[in-house]
Amino acid sequence: MASKIHTNKTDIVLSNNQSPNYSHEQIELNHQRNEQNQQHNRSKRSRKKPIKIPFIEAVGAQQQTTPTVERYSQNNRTEQKLSTSQTKDKSLDKVQTDQTTIIIEEPICKHLELLKLCFDQTLVKHFLTKDSAQERLTVYNKLYNIIAAKRPDAQVTLYGAFLFKCALNKSSKIDIDVQFKESSEYGTQNILLNIIRDSGLCYEPRIDIDHDLPYIDLLVCNSNINVRLTSGYNTAIYLSKLIQIYTKFDQRVLQLFRLLRILAKVSNIDRPDLGTLHPVVFHLMIIHFLQQLEEPILPCLHEYVFGVKPLPIQLKDNQYNDFFRLCNQYTRTWKSKNTINMEMLFFQLLSYYVEKFDAEKFIISIQTRMPVLRI
Repeated sequence: MASKIHTNKTDIVLSNNQSPNYSHEQIELNHQRNEQNQQHNRSKRSRKKPIKIPFIEAVGAQQQTTPTVERYSQNNRTEQKLSTSQTKDKSLDKVQTDQTTIIIEEPICKHLELLKLCFDQTLVKHFLTKDSAQERLTVYNKLYNIIAAKRPDAQVTLYGAFLFKCALNKSSKIDIDVQFKESSEYGTQNILLNIIRDSGLCYEPRIDIDHDLPYIDLLVCNSNINVRLTSGYNTAIYLSKLIQIYTKFDQRVLQLFRLLRILAKVSNIDRPDLGTLHPVVFHLMIIHFLQQLEEPILPCLHEYVFGVKPLPIQLKDNQYNDFFRLCNQYTRTWKSKNTINMEMLFFQLLSYYVEKFDAEKFIISIQTRMPVLRI
């Protein structure tokens, strides 16, 4: 009487009077088929959806010991136990394919400490040193003196990222606006162009007309410092002063400004000429977020000065001096109760705009804590 031994996709008939005698080719074929089936089963087990578990539990799960892997051979009906050293690679492969993806819901203190170290190194690498900042300030003072000597009626104003200490170390420009009290038919920028050329401070200056607001582009001699001279750019001047005031309320504000500025730069999403956002938008996003916290880190200065009114609040040029004076006074009395460290705030900032803020329904506003609907 014959019996059957069942293997994967193969039935081998054995006689009672004969011992099993397999050819080398048949054994090799069975082995290859078994390996293919095992790989197919592992790929099925690995297709699992991610689950969310707390960070502490995730760490505990990773510290569990790996169980011993046993393999059974059905061809010779014997059980073979593989030692830990022999099955190390296959055990690791089994653990990696069987485990689910872990999404960390909350970082622990040690994680935040390492993140702080990383942030500090990044800020040192990408932002102006004290010497570089002082060198740019010297250039501004020289330009101020050169222009004022030729045109005593000139109003020379520093604005932009350099004003509120958020200029990157590379490719950063000094933004300066020049306005004359006495208008001229010749044009302010043409007058400025001749003044700069005669001074010899910069290499061949030129007027860039490829933007909505033309400006004079300068490169200071014997340095890599670029200067952008505008005329009548009041919107940028007022906004720069407002952002500078917000940095005085809490030291975490400037740190977040710089971190998000670096993220936008390395991600190449701060190029309005390429269809992305202007760098100042990222500063407004941070101010808005810090105002919306349950315990806000920043106040809404427009609400503080003018009260809750229909938006937007548009000030006249002659109102800004009083507005900025009151805001500066408020920086001395405001004290936030929010003590969340900067690293956790950075996580919350990203989470706010990814998961909570509905960009299709609302617009970002720093004038009020009330949601502002998109029209």
